Amino acid sequence: MLRISAARKRRTCRVDILLPAPICSTAVFSQGENASDTTGGASVSIYPSGIRSASETMTGLKQSIIKGDIMPVHDREILTPHGVCHLTEAEVTVTLPGLCREYTFVHISDLHISASDAGDSDEEKERAACSEKFWRTQGCITCGRGGDEYVMTPLEANETVAERIREISPDMVFLTGDVVNYASLSSLRRAKEYIDSLGCGCIFAPGNHDAVPDAMPDEARRLAAELAGGDPEFQILSLSGFDIAAIDDSDIKISNRQLHRMQEQIKAKRPAILLLHVPLQAPAARAPVLEKWGPDWMIGEEQQCENNRLFLKLINDNKDVVRAVFAGHVHIATGDDEMHDGGIVQYTAAPCFTGFLRIIRVKGA
Repeated sequence: MLRISAARKRRTCRVDILLPAPICSTAVFSQGENASDTTGGASVSIYPSGIRSASETMTGLKQSIIKGDIMPVHDREILTPHGVCHLTEAEVTVTLPGLCREYTFVHISDLHISASDAGDSDEEKERAACSEKFWRTQGCITCGRGGDEYVMTPLEANETVAERIREISPDMVFLTGDVVNYASLSSLRRAKEYIDSLGCGCIFAPGNHDAVPDAMPDEARRLAAELAGGDPEFQILSLSGFDIAAIDDSDIKISNRQLHRMQEQIKAKRPAILLLHVPLQAPAARAPVLEKWGPDWMIGEEQQCENNRLFLKLINDNKDVVRAVFAGHVHIATGDDEMHDGGIVQYTAAPCFTGFLRIIRVKGA
């Protein structure tokens, strides 16, 4: 257990942190008296200047909703073994012409699961433990108030969200990437168990953290393939009256095949919901993402390859077909105040371990 008021011994951990950007780095951080905040202590943060924790993204989201007062975003009080905590639920309605029934989906993203098993090496166990400690400082759900607060581990926080998803009982979960923090066999097993526990189907757009290195064993590749659910580069799930397209854009590049498949989808004039890991440079995301992270965090930025820019234009020019886009990667919830300025209707998610989930109702127009 980690309590904010608890004394801690100084400990240095080496952990690979694959930032949600086209950068891979190894960070060394200390836990103890030199820790930079009181939630478990890490002398590094993935957050650049101007953002100190994932909880700040939630505060900004709530403030924007108060101003917009259009899409409901609310706290949901949850009683856990560690006390009362709060989830942040956004609710979105997507209308489609001629739809005969209503669908309910839940959107979550960026779980960053890190796990080890009894049979793992000491090095693997240490890597998983250090990874959990790091993400625990990045806005995990906090229970209680005052001097006796408990900060959940990412695994505990993700499970709290899973309990809420099972309660909602959606038709399907949209998982927009970074289900694991790094693709170890134990982490992939835990991710598979997590998704299976939700009690419904899941469609998955892989993230940059989900990539499986060539040296990984066959079981890891099998698990990754099961998570991806078919063709991770571009998969289509056809439902009554519309399609859900999930694209692997985790390397921040749209391939020729992906561009062609999307063009074919547009030509068919069949309404679609698009799932990505890396979001598009859409109106609701542009300013907050550039402010927090800088360039190369969204598909379609001017300095990127031609395919990226063509893909962005294709979606923007065919909003009557692509009715909504859901993405992750940026660890910021955007779009819920519906400030889309007539452009692409896109929603990004804060990390699941911060207690964020988005309920999506798809209804007939």
